[in-house]
Amino acid sequence: MNDKLFVIAIGGTGMRCLESFVHLCAMGMFDGQEIDILTIDTDSSNGNKDRAEKLINLYNDIKTSSADKVGGTPNRQTFFSAKINLHKFSTDYAGNRCSFRNLANIGDDDNDNQDLADLFLDKETVQKFDLSHGYRAQTHLGSMLMYHGIVEAALNAHRKGADAMPQEKELRDFITKIQDSAAGARVFIFGSVFGGTGASSIPVVPRAINEAVRIFSDGANTLNPELVKFGASLLTDYFKFPNPDATQKSKEKVIASASNFALNSQAAMEFYRKDPTVKAYYRRLYHVGWPASMRKDISGGKLLTGGNEQKNPCHVVELMCAMAAYDFFNREDITPDANAENMPCYYRTVAADDSGKFFNFTPESFADDSRKFQQKIAQFFSFANVVLASEAAALGNKSSDTAKYGLQDFILRISDAGDKTYDSLDINDIDCIEEYLRYFAFYINTEKNIVVPGWLYQIRASVEGGKFIFRNDAFIQATNEMKRIAKNPGKIFDDNQAEKNWTEGGLLSSQYDIFIKGLRQDTQVKQEQNTASIKEQFLAYIYNAIRLAHKFES
Repeated sequence: MNDKLFVIAIGGTGMRCLESFVHLCAMGMFDGQEIDILTIDTDSSNGNKDRAEKLINLYNDIKTSSADKVGGTPNRQTFFSAKINLHKFSTDYAGNRCSFRNLANIGDDDNDNQDLADLFLDKETVQKFDLSHGYRAQTHLGSMLMYHGIVEAALNAHRKGADAMPQEKELRDFITKIQDSAAGARVFIFGSVFGGTGASSIPVVPRAINEAVRIFSDGANTLNPELVKFGASLLTDYFKFPNPDATQKSKEKVIASASNFALNSQAAMEFYRKDPTVKAYYRRLYHVGWPASMRKDISGGKLLTGGNEQKNPCHVVELMCAMAAYDFFNREDITPDANAENMPCYYRTVAADDSGKFFNFTPESFADDSRKFQQKIAQFFSFANVVLASEAAALGNKSSDTAKYGLQDFILRISDAGDKTYDSLDINDIDCIEEYLRYFAFYINTEKNIVVPGWLYQIRASVEGGKFIFRNDAFIQATNEMKRIAKNPGKIFDDNQAEKNWTEGGLLSSQYDIFIKGLRQDTQVKQEQNTASIKEQFLAYIYNAIRLAHKFES
């Protein structure tokens, strides 16, 4: 497969799916790939958008080896093996552009335009609400505005050149890369179908990109559907929050209501089934949902329309969407059947436990290539346990501030055993790796003495009474449990897969002690891992050691 890979994340839910996708890259699921990512939101200050973009920037800090190699290069059979290029775009709804009425330039005496707008949009609510926090489930308005927002930005970028706004330049760079993918491109879109921004954008983004390509080429080029293949995750409602009260409705005019999410999803899906743009561009649609009886209130007592405070916890369905992108990028059979009325739609079911109330997620729940997924996520989880628990980096101190702490201590152990290769590893690089692992798994709030869940722990929590791949006690609930993980960082599988756990410790040595003593046995970096910098070699070295400790084959 020689296609170039592109990801577009739209809206708050799309950003959380993107987080899962980035963690898949960190695990090594996209070996040897260079992936361009575009984040799109109307709400430039959205907390989930900010969190996803910070995660990518941290990923790229880890990959960067020099000023002329920002984001590094693709590697193989190691952690952080994919190269990620981040592009950010947000629609401009600031100042006098904050509402549809202002954007349409409808004046008080503009009777004809006002009458036309009133046919489709309520005058006192939909035409006047503040667009800066998204489209608030008004998809009929959102599709129109998102399409024209992208086209307007493309026109500005083309006309102004170097004087274009930063987000217009980044949109141009992203779309130009798609246009230049002569051998073909695959574009996967993350977004929900029950809210506003994602549901509005999924049907119109391919068409908007097509128009932007025409603009940037002065009418010479358009998208070739044979070369540029689109896929998307259609994520239906999977969480809830309280319905707005009378005061909130009066203040906000238009505000999303969780009680309408199921109806919104149904309407969106029916529209996508018939929409000619969707049929023309999309090769695969992946339907992902969650039972109504298991949807949790994520509001924390606050009903937010957007902004920096909107940092919803991660959920297992977002990981399912990220794995849908993995499937789309690795499938050979994505040429549509010319005789089929509609494109193929894929879904994957998950087995319930004996009570029928909870799901038991296994590696097979997420991927056809379940063996690879199990190995990659297990190795990265064990890596996090080594750094955060065994070397105590979960406490948040930086290696640069404390001698013999975290990964710095790990490097000293290797050095004391006679391998001085990694003594020169930059301390700031060590800090970046530790910080990323805290995002991935957990950290300890030392003031409150509590475990703060990162991405993987939040994914596990979303399963509630069910099971998520690993044994339940591989996830600590209290700070005093960190000592247990510290001694047994590779004891993560249940008894039915116990052979994949690390070698058990004895009376005088822990599992971790045995791991440290065996570090130099067959763990040296191999040429096919394609490492260049000392940092890449260090990550490949640990990857090899953990793979052997888990008894995984190459």
